[in-house]
Amino acid sequence: MKKRTNRKAATGANGAAKERTNTAKPTPCPCHKQETFSPSFGFTPPPEPGEGPVELYLRTRPGWQDRLSVSLALSLTEREVRLQAENSGGLVIFGSGRGQGLRHSDHADTWELRSCRAELIQRAQSHLRRADEIQARIQEREAGR
Repeated sequence: MKKRTNRKAATGANGAAKERTNTAKPTPCPCHKQETFSPSFGFTPPPEPGEGPVELYLRTRPGWQDRLSVSLALSLTEREVRLQAENSGGLVIFGSGRGQGLRHSDHADTWELRSCRAELIQRAQSHLRRADEIQARIQEREAGR
């Protein structure tokens, strides 16, 4: 292959555009402002632990509530309902058995609280096993190089 050495180096732009090109100052991505949860970007700040609308809804309704019905009643997505339940400071529990869903811990008995805790621990252990398997794949790949 023949090397091309007769090419000229690229020159910068002329005029006002030259001030913006080839500078060390990077232009931030417009989505970097989403971290602030500003309402102007469509994000509302997450509620403080134990103060969300999901917690208040479940506190006034004893018994198990389906996640879909909670989301429809509060005009939230199911993901927002799940995130508020996770951020409730232990006030909202879940049950994945038949006919269960979400429940306020004030209305739950000790067995239901322990069952929710045990399922969360089991899920965490499953995630840790998966992370270890992925780490093993990384080590195999690096050893093969």
